[in-house]
Amino acid sequence: MRPRSQSVENTGLDCATTRIEELKIGNTVLGYLAHIRRFRKPTFHRTLYRLQEIDRLLQHRHGQVIPESDDAEWIIPPIAALFRIEAIVADGIFRSEDEAFGSFEQWLQRWAPWADVNFSSDIWSKISWCERRPKADALADALGVTLAERTLLKLTQIGACDVTTEQRKAIAKERKRTNDRLAKREKRRKAGAIPRAQYEAESIERNRPWDEEEKSRATFFRDKAKQAEFEATEASETSPSRVCKSILLATDLSQFPESAAGATSNKKNSANWKGQSARGNHEHSEVGPKDERSSIFPGQEEKTNAV
Repeated sequence: MRPRSQSVENTGLDCATTRIEELKIGNTVLGYLAHIRRFRKPTFHRTLYRLQEIDRLLQHRHGQVIPESDDAEWIIPPIAALFRIEAIVADGIFRSEDEAFGSFEQWLQRWAPWADVNFSSDIWSKISWCERRPKADALADALGVTLAERTLLKLTQIGACDVTTEQRKAIAKERKRTNDRLAKREKRRKAGAIPRAQYEAESIERNRPWDEEEKSRATFFRDKAKQAEFEATEASETSPSRVCKSILLATDLSQFPESAAGATSNKKNSANWKGQSARGNHEHSEVGPKDERSSIFPGQEEKTNAV
């Protein structure tokens, strides 16, 4: 068996072929054996998602760059704390504080290019969160995220500073119920249902047409049912009979005398032709006297004469 490596492009599946081995006996290749390396599914990391949401929040508030003002002094420290905590916790992203500080400087260079090394070192030394990751509401209090901003930017890993957790969950539950109700109503509209106000406005019980006809409600619906039955019977009637067709044809021909005369002569000619053909058939059917050369047997001749 002689191994042979082969590079295979990733086709978007959850695995890839790293190398292929030939199965040989002598110089004969019996087949190939593929070694497959499976990809790991991406794991959810709360801090990475929070940093992405913080980028959306800063872009919504300040655009592409945080201005050099008093806002930077209270916005940047909580973000620096997120980087430092990931170097302290057991399942953190960074293996050391130096690596975390280097990533924080890169982030600061992106959002605050005016900041120098002393500014970043000052903020890094004043971090208060150093034992565990902050809760969603604590991070929202530090960044000043309101419920309106959270709803507008669709933030899921950061809470809100103006409402409690219970209030936020109750608001989210009510919002979901409202969205579900609107979705079901739209589905009913597409299926052909009409709004309740329109249904009640067009309701026969509200208009009370039997009062206009001076009838009782039961009599009105009884007459309406009889009318519907009569219309259904008329719609299900078959085509006119032969007698009706003859009457209609005679009525149509009476309006055109020439056509009626032609039709009458055609009927007489057809009647004469039918009489002549009947007499000819009768003459041909007559049996003559018995002849010795006749091919009719005695028994067969009697049956013919009987007929």
